[in-house]
Amino acid sequence: MSWLQKVFHNGKTCKALDILYDDIDQLLLDGEFSKVNLALEQICVPSIPTVLLLGVLTITMTWRTQLPARVRFFKLVQDELKWRGQDLRSLDGLE
Repeated sequence: MSWLQKVFHNGKTCKALDILYDDIDQLLLDGEFSKVNLALEQICVPSIPTVLLLGVLTITMTWRTQLPARVRFFKLVQDELKWRGQDLRSLDGLE
């Protein structure tokens, strides 16, 4: 189970988003890009709610040039949203 899955495991989306933003933001501010890249590689996209997937894309957007794993993660999220039948416009500006 990835750290993001553990964060959401209790089903409290708002709390999970707070933890997500705090943890990833701190890693990015500390220049811990390899840790964020590893986290992006380990996230099991199909098991994560859309709001958290979009949260990950949002918080990592500014740092995308430092996060090569984000390219693959974005594609996985895009494919998952298509599979879920969700509107892909929610990804606009997050690539």
